[in-house]
Order: sequence, then C-alpha cells, then structure tokens
Amino acid sequence: TTATTVICQIPQDFAVPSFLTVKSMEQQADESYVLTGTDGTIIQVPADCNILPYLTRNLVRLTDVEKGSQCLVWSGSDGHAEKIVLFPAE
Repeated sequence: TTATTVICQIPQDFAVPSFLTVKSMEQQADESYVLTGTDGTIIQVPADCNILPYLTRNLVRLTDVEKGSQCLVWSGSDGHAEKIVLFPAE
C-alpha cells in the first residue's frame, strides 16, 4: 500500500484536516455546497471556500469536486469548510 498523503508535525492543540473520498457534492440554493464523504462525513462548504489543487498548477473550482474525488478539508469550529485541497483524479 502506498500513502496518498502523510500529515505530520501537527501541534497538539491544532485541528488536522479530514481526508475524504467524495460521495456527493450538492449545490444549495444559496450557492453553498454540502459535501458528503463515503464514510458518512457531512461538511457545509461556503460558496467562497478556498480550494487549491494538489501538486499541480491547474485551476480548480468547487464544481470540480465530484463523486470519487479525494480531498483534504480543513473545517472551522462551526463545522464549515475553510479550505479544500483537491487531489487529481486517478
């Protein structure tokens, strides 16, 4: 088995991002999204959430997050996504 990513040197009082495989990413009436992971995790994603590609210079948007996508999601204390790193499709 090969690791997709390794997260290390996280301070004890710091929250780590969630690594998710996306089951669904549904846009809401207010332009936000609801991201559901294959493990049942549900995360509210604001329309202005920062999204970055992993190890590429490709531009990515929230609409690029789809079923089967893998991503790291940093959530705030309110449970809403603050930043997403989207891994390239395999």
